[in-house]
Amino acid sequence: MNQPPSDLPDIYSKDSSQHQTLSDLNLTPPEAPPEGDQFDSLAPDKNSSVRRTFERAYIILLVIGFSIGAVLAVGVVATLKRWGLTEVPARQEQGE
Repeated sequence: MNQPPSDLPDIYSKDSSQHQTLSDLNLTPPEAPPEGDQFDSLAPDKNSSVRRTFERAYIILLVIGFSIGAVLAVGVVATLKRWGLTEVPARQEQGE
C-alpha cells in the first residue's frame, strides 16, 4: 500500500548491482555562466550608490541598536538600585 515507486533503486537491498559506484556518478563540474552576466549591465556608479545606501542603512541600524541598548541598560541599573539589589547584604552573625 505504501510502497516506493519501482523505478527507484532499493538502497537497503544487499544486492550490490543496484548501487552506483563513485565512478558511475556524473562528477563533472557545471559549465561556467556566459560572459554577459546579468550584473554586468549595471553601471559602476549605480553599484557604488547602492553600496553607499546599504552602508548608510547599516550604520543607522547600528546607531539605533546601540541607543536602544544604552537606554535599556540604564533602565535595568535604575530598577536594580530602586529594588535595593545593588547593595551589599548585611552580615549575619552565626550564633553558638
